[in-house]
Amino acid sequence: MLPFKLRLFQVIVEALLPILGYFYWDWSFYFILFYYFLDYLVSSVFLLKKIDLIQKNNINQVEINTFQKYSSFIIIALIILIGYFLLFNLNKKFSFTQETLNFLFVKEFGIPQGFLLLPLIYLAGYMNFKNLFLVPKRYLTIKKTDLFSSYYYGNLICLGLVSFFYILTLFIQFNELTNVIILVVLSSFYSLYFKK
Repeated sequence: MLPFKLRLFQVIVEALLPILGYFYWDWSFYFILFYYFLDYLVSSVFLLKKIDLIQKNNINQVEINTFQKYSSFIIIALIILIGYFLLFNLNKKFSFTQETLNFLFVKEFGIPQGFLLLPLIYLAGYMNFKNLFLVPKRYLTIKKTDLFSSYYYGNLICLGLVSFFYILTLFIQFNELTNVIILVVLSSFYSLYFKK
């Protein structure tokens, strides 16, 4: 686990990109939510790589809890579903398809930002995987059950935070900047205290 000060620095740096995107690149709330979702997907892909590497280097691993394995898909589906309802609640004219196309093809620096952001998100995930898992050879010392349990409980916390945000928006209609700040604060809180 990273020392707290290093994790705090990492969380602050991660929070700067969506804030800069909102103020300087005209990112909408959906753009920022989609950015976090893509980052989450990349983290999940590298989790699978970590589990595979642990399995290859230590054959005496205990199997992952079957309930956690299958219910994690339900939790992820619930996060996506509640996120969709959250977006629809914030904007009745919300179009998932149109907003996704806007995210991928809006031009920044002369090229569509999707072609710039997608490789950057993957590169950040890979660097995290390499520097915090491969180089220190954590695959030799960590159990895949511990790694997956951390991911599973992190997903439960994420589901709780998304649900809290959705319920909050049912009672209070915030402007887009406030929604962005709430999203970045909740995401930073999750990353700082629950993301391993």
